[in-house]
Amino acid sequence: MQMIDGEPDTLRDVSPVRGGTFGNLSQECNKALDVYSTHMFPKF
Repeated sequence: MQMIDGEPDTLRDVSPVRGGTFGNLSQECNKALDVYSTHMFPKF
């Protein structure tokens, strides 16, 4: 992979924000999956 000049700095600045957002989305998705599983697959 070739890095464009300045790309590492951009990724470094953006990563923490994306990481936090991704973490929040993961929690919401897990909650949705728990509810979905409970209603759709009561046997499990």
